[in-house]
Amino acid sequence: MQTSITIYIHILLCPLISQVCKKLKERIEHAKIIQYTIELEINGMEMNPNNNWPVADSLKRLSQHQSGWERLEGSNDLEEPIVIPMQAGNIWDLYGGVLAQADPAGHFHFTELPSTFHHIQQEDWKISPDIPSVGDFGMDPGQDLLVWITSPTPAFPMLSLHLRTLKKAEKHPLARHEVIHHDQSIIGSDWHYSIKIMQDYIGLWVLNRAVDELTEDETTSLFIWNWKEGRLELVNAVISYLNQLNPALTDVSLQDILTPDTESFAFISDRHVVLAERYLGLLSDGNEESEIYLMLIDFKAEGATHKPLDEVRNAIKLCYPTRANGAFYDTFELSSDPAPGWEPNDDRAPFFVAKENRVFTLSVHAFRADGEMLAFYHFIPLSTLKKCLGRVNISSRQEMQWSEWAPTSTRLLRTSALPPPVWACCTFGSRFIRTVVSRPAGERGRVGHIVAQVYDFNQLALRGKDSEPRANYKCILQSELLRKQDYIWTEDVETSLPFRCFSGTLPVEASPAHKYLMCTADHIVLADVSVMVLLIFLNIDTPNSEREKELFDI
Repeated sequence: MQTSITIYIHILLCPLISQVCKKLKERIEHAKIIQYTIELEINGMEMNPNNNWPVADSLKRLSQHQSGWERLEGSNDLEEPIVIPMQAGNIWDLYGGVLAQADPAGHFHFTELPSTFHHIQQEDWKISPDIPSVGDFGMDPGQDLLVWITSPTPAFPMLSLHLRTLKKAEKHPLARHEVIHHDQSIIGSDWHYSIKIMQDYIGLWVLNRAVDELTEDETTSLFIWNWKEGRLELVNAVISYLNQLNPALTDVSLQDILTPDTESFAFISDRHVVLAERYLGLLSDGNEESEIYLMLIDFKAEGATHKPLDEVRNAIKLCYPTRANGAFYDTFELSSDPAPGWEPNDDRAPFFVAKENRVFTLSVHAFRADGEMLAFYHFIPLSTLKKCLGRVNISSRQEMQWSEWAPTSTRLLRTSALPPPVWACCTFGSRFIRTVVSRPAGERGRVGHIVAQVYDFNQLALRGKDSEPRANYKCILQSELLRKQDYIWTEDVETSLPFRCFSGTLPVEASPAHKYLMCTADHIVLADVSVMVLLIFLNIDTPNSEREKELFDI
């Protein structure tokens, strides 16, 4: 062996042959780049063009990163989770690896979560706003963007978006205007917001509740701005409902004034949004009526003319199965992070979740005719929604029945989860995380532990993986059939989008207190509302099949 090495060294020292070796070395390096590119594609990742790590190191780190999620094991550098106190300011966000919270005094606390996979150190900073009464906020670390929202008042009837940098709260250099104002003719006493940021666009869902002695009037609106230009791209207003505290004061029937209600929304692309709609109303016989559906809108083609939702033409409606008589939809919430097209703005990470690798999670809660509450998760890949966009016609609004778009390209699952009392983002990229309680087999009286259960809908990764179940892994290939007699529809509902399921036990005891899991690219985050802390996990124990009960209850 020593002789062979010596000969090889002498060959490299020969000027003539070293040219041949150089070309061979270049081919080997090129092959590594090809392998790295293929592995990135399979695992739903994208190369960071600003990063200059050697390809071999990046490929090794990619393998470690994917293995960590598949076994729910991370770095061994941190044996205990990072503990971050919840600030009790009622508004907070987790986006792009940054956790932001407001405290009761109005100060904002930021933490960039550490990542050994991406060579990111934990960083904390605090910002005290120089404007009064921030009602809500949004952020995009990839663009160093912080957006503060202030509500209209009688003295200043403007809805305002203040565009700042994330680290120093200075005027954002890419924004033409420091503040975007929108005149609001309705001034209510209670404002609620949901903000989404995608590249050049800010989407804002606004709920205004005006309450007096006689009525409670709710108005919802959806706005989309180009924040760099300060230009309004879309405004859609929907009068949700009027709760008549004294019905004798009006002869207008409830059926005439109830209209579709936008529960939540998300960006699909830099010109399309998806709205989660829950219709509420009364039938002529006095029974309650409800319907859920998705609305895909081309907001650039639609324009900024103020109009109700039913007048939007550049859109397509995605229907759900027909609801059974007496059943009622209670909530219909949409989540997906980060927005399609998102990328980091620095060179620390060699790769990031691919811009198109997204799954949208719909959380559905409904009541059967007998009063039993049922809960479902509906998982829709971005690619499925984009296929539906081909049906958008500028001349008339289109509609697709459930059988046309959902059965083979989505997955509808029954769950026992109730709506969390706090905001929680359970979806990142193609992954969704849920909480399961695990107890030692045969010891039902003992306190169990929190188990993180991750569903991964990346189809390329699924095709190349072993489908044999293991202690913490299961590949779901068979279709899911929900019988009509057991649920809330007039027909059997079957969906068959494949996915993988991984599980890992957290070193946290389960208790009656509220505990909710979230995830980022590199972290599992546990929000423990009972003691107002957030636990950030980088190291997850794999469950022992001899000690734990079967976790897969889907």
